[in-house]
Amino acid sequence: MENQKPDSNAIENANFIQSLLDRIKNGEDEKSVRNDFIDRFRDSEHAVIMHSEQILLDRGISPKDLHIFFEWHGELAKISAPITHTLAAGHPIQTLNDENQAIEKFLQSIETTWDLGNFEALPKKFMELNAVRKHYMKKEGLVMPVLYRNGFTGPSTVMWDRDDEIKRDVKNLARDVSRFFDSDSIHTSDEIAEFRKTRVEDVFAKIRDMISREERVFFPVSLQFLSQEDWLVIYRDMFEYGFSFIKEDEVIRWAAGEVWEQAQDRLFEKTFEPPADYIAHGMLDGKIKLPTGEISIRQLEAVLKILPIDITFIDAEDTIQFFMNEGKIFPRPKSSLGQNVLDCHPPKLAPMIKDLIEDFKAKRRTNFEVCKFIMGKPISVNYLGVYDEKGKYIGAVEFVQNLESVLDSFKHVPKY
Repeated sequence: MENQKPDSNAIENANFIQSLLDRIKNGEDEKSVRNDFIDRFRDSEHAVIMHSEQILLDRGISPKDLHIFFEWHGELAKISAPITHTLAAGHPIQTLNDENQAIEKFLQSIETTWDLGNFEALPKKFMELNAVRKHYMKKEGLVMPVLYRNGFTGPSTVMWDRDDEIKRDVKNLARDVSRFFDSDSIHTSDEIAEFRKTRVEDVFAKIRDMISREERVFFPVSLQFLSQEDWLVIYRDMFEYGFSFIKEDEVIRWAAGEVWEQAQDRLFEKTFEPPADYIAHGMLDGKIKLPTGEISIRQLEAVLKILPIDITFIDAEDTIQFFMNEGKIFPRPKSSLGQNVLDCHPPKLAPMIKDLIEDFKAKRRTNFEVCKFIMGKPISVNYLGVYDEKGKYIGAVEFVQNLESVLDSFKHVPKY
């Protein structure tokens, strides 16, 4: 599908939203302003609204100021008729839709378990709900970067922030449910009902609201602005992330994607296959000479593949050039190669990454380490500036390691 231009009235619509923002800032009742927004855009395509919002962001209006309009846009999606598309079986959007149905089914299974009073089963189910992260991460890591390149940074950023909020809420809720239904805890029926109302229903409502926003706004807009090649790349890389409440062997394969991926594999092999004389002269076994010894290309590749660590290298222009992701702590899609590193991180982290790289370039810092628990696992993320023999900055490298086995080993090692 070729990219389509947004409605030519986008600037006029942006000016209208600007006038609504001015009315709010001047103290007018939000309900009246909201009604005018809904009336104006009730029959508009969602891409038109998103483009108008993006124009205002490009003018310097902060996402915080426009947040209320993003919310109203979401409300508008709920009352508008769903946009239907005829998609081939296995198309990435079809798979994401299938995941949404599986997510809804899993939410209903939790509600049924609660209604039946099977409270001892709830902690495990709420822990399993964290699998919703895989759905959001595919959307954030594969679809949103392409929308960014099409100029839709603001609305996508707002949705990414909301995804992060849901992921955080689900993680905290799983912890709280486990504590609430601890085997030593005894609660009245009123306390259980209150916990469900105040802690569970809000999170479930957010997840269901996101399903609605995706199916009525995000997916149709993505189909409008992403090309066929974009979707082929997304299909190839989506298996790197795994799936939410769907087994991988149950995921319907997209015929066009399978053919394209096989062709890409053949092209890669042809492009990077060493010439016959290269192999004949044993150049793959040729030595790379380093100050502390030498190693062949073949040996180096084998060593990198077994290191218990994930490695990503970006060049001096902040472009991702190389990664080894044997540990698969974070997904690393092939589509990230050649992309700006900032486009591959959540919006909230991008400013921190940008500042860190600038510090590396200026040598205000040459390394930075973050250690935190991610989904219960102790993860170390280490960033280091890379410099040539003259001290010139030539890039940065990220090392990510799961320290779980290391820490377990130290439990049995005496300190002295």
